[in-house]
Amino acid sequence: MRKLLLIDCCIRKELSQTKRLMEAFLHAVPADCAVERLVLTEENLAPLMGDFFAQRQRLLKAAIMRTRVSDMPSSLRRRTLL
Repeated sequence: MRKLLLIDCCIRKELSQTKRLMEAFLHAVPADCAVERLVLTEENLAPLMGDFFAQRQRLLKAAIMRTRVSDMPSSLRRRTLL
């Protein structure tokens, strides 16, 4: 089965024109394609700057910190379907 990672970053939710376009695209996705949605407005995203960024980099380098992307199956990280 093919997989599609859909990254939804529409901050205006249902008022977003991009979201309406995205939904139209999803209706055209083949039935044999599994869709996983990543809604960025629901993720705990912090700015990557200053001390926060430096600490994050140290933790990632030491393989102590896990991220949502590192938790995804490797097949989702490597492939895209357009």
